[in-house]
Amino acid sequence: MGIGGLTQVLLVAAAKTQEPAAATPLPDGASPGDGKGNEGILGGIWSLMMDHMLLSAILLIAILAIAAVIVPVCRRGGRIMAKPGLQNGAVSRQAGPGVLTIGNAQHIGKREDQQDSFGISDIGNPQLTRDKGMLAVVADGMGGLANGKISSNTVVSSMLERFVEQTGTLTIPEQLLSMVNWANDRVYESANQGSGARSGSTVAAVIIKNGSLYWISAGDSRIYLYRNGKLAQATQDHVYGNELFADALQGRITLEEAKMHREKKSLISYIGTAKVEHVDRNAASFRLYPGDRILLCSDGIYGALAESEIAGALDLEPHLAAEELVVRVNGKQLPGQDNMTAVVIGL
Repeated sequence: MGIGGLTQVLLVAAAKTQEPAAATPLPDGASPGDGKGNEGILGGIWSLMMDHMLLSAILLIAILAIAAVIVPVCRRGGRIMAKPGLQNGAVSRQAGPGVLTIGNAQHIGKREDQQDSFGISDIGNPQLTRDKGMLAVVADGMGGLANGKISSNTVVSSMLERFVEQTGTLTIPEQLLSMVNWANDRVYESANQGSGARSGSTVAAVIIKNGSLYWISAGDSRIYLYRNGKLAQATQDHVYGNELFADALQGRITLEEAKMHREKKSLISYIGTAKVEHVDRNAASFRLYPGDRILLCSDGIYGALAESEIAGALDLEPHLAAEELVVRVNGKQLPGQDNMTAVVIGL
């Protein structure tokens, strides 16, 4: 499937339930064999057998003790609740055996403050995962406004809180929209109760449930799908450049003027306003397949890397892919490098 075909597939998909992989049983311990001989050496053989049985019993107890620790950890997966502001971290967990593997990495770049935040719902909670799926969020506080770090933290914590507490009959796309509006209200209210200075953040979030992907975004943090060696951007950036290019297509300005405009990267929609102007989301579920990778990232990642470089990193396992993206960005040693955050989810 080519890039164009993959982009078209992002528009419509059917839900798919993934079967958990069965846990691999521990191997049975070997039983000691019986020895035979004449009566002259029977006592020696019996003594040797008893020594072997004692040693086997000790080994069996040790194996069972180790298994009691290892098996529950492998079966239940682990809770992955990333702290907003984690530096150079990467982890990998499963939401049930063989279902989802998640990696994340973050770096401050060459900025004075880390204004990116991210969070992932508690996938070690089987009831939460079964009933609501898994939520991942990336938020990028707007450095040109006041309290960018606080705003991005508020977006992540508010959406995680809403994800757990939200009840009713809303569809998953409706739930995501409700979470974004809830987070927007919290950021907007916080700014008005403080100094009154404008404050804001981008957001990119996904819910994965029963093998289907749902996403939402506001601002310029992105969500990508990587499948069979092809990378496709699932979300659209909410930047002034889009309006400039629309004007160019209508003949109101030239294409060169649109490309060179100083404000082309300015956000036209973000969290922290009286009302979120634009969101990008899918109304229908998008079916996922084994081997798929979903990347949520701030502009510090995609602004420094070509799509081929992003795709190359996503060939790796999720926790390695997230680290590799950060390593590749830092390897470029770009002046003024922005904060960078990557969350990679793999099936």
